[in-house]
Amino acid sequence: MANLLAHALAAMAFSAFLGAVFGLPAISYGIFVSGLFAMLIELDLDELSPNKRSPITHSIFFGMIWIIVPSLLIWVISIFGILSNKNAIMLTLAIVSSYTSHLAIDAFTREGIYTFPKGYNVKRWIKRLSKGDKVCWEYWNLFENKRFKTRLRRNDDPILNACVSLPSLLVIIVFVALMPKPM
Repeated sequence: MANLLAHALAAMAFSAFLGAVFGLPAISYGIFVSGLFAMLIELDLDELSPNKRSPITHSIFFGMIWIIVPSLLIWVISIFGILSNKNAIMLTLAIVSSYTSHLAIDAFTREGIYTFPKGYNVKRWIKRLSKGDKVCWEYWNLFENKRFKTRLRRNDDPILNACVSLPSLLVIIVFVALMPKPM
């Protein structure tokens, strides 16, 4: 995992890009929501797992759940007229950009991310978690690229953080510069 600032900046840049693609203002509250979500994912500290993160937030399987469920809730709320369609799209893009950018960055660290469970026996996971068993996450596959394993970076590597933060900051600055000027 990169540091929190790198995760937030990458999510904000990706959200600004997606907003521009969908015809929304690139710089809006949506990019700040995506930055916040990208940092909140890091709250899942787990001393039992080999990479200090649990599959509940750092897996492709749960990532899809964390994207789909809130997005559906946002769209249900927009159906009742509480949110406009523009705001619903903006929030959905914020959720998508925060999770995808977060997992993409963490996939390039030595610790990696989880993919999908080997078996879908939720009862077994919960039973082991309640006991605090160190093998509770053994049913999950780690995304590891053995070919590039030696080139992957440590979690706290400043080069990784700079390679993520600087281009992301540049993208955000470009979108701010391209914003229409108020009259």
